[in-house]
Amino acid sequence: MLFVFGAFAVTFFFLLERVRLGSAIRKARKQLKKLEKEVNALRTNPLDEKANLPEIEPESEGTPEKATEA
Repeated sequence: MLFVFGAFAVTFFFLLERVRLGSAIRKARKQLKKLEKEVNALRTNPLDEKANLPEIEPESEGTPEKATEA
């Protein structure tokens, strides 16, 4: 009798884990499609479009530099 109960319990937990992993796979595939779409959009942009790039501000001279001596 306990063997049958154990078999049902293991089957239930197996199915529960299968549903959870299926949900995680769907979420990962959705994110993958989004990232592939972004990569393809970046590939089609020409490199000489400087107007769309944000300007990088130079570092101020008052910031301390790391010592290179050991």
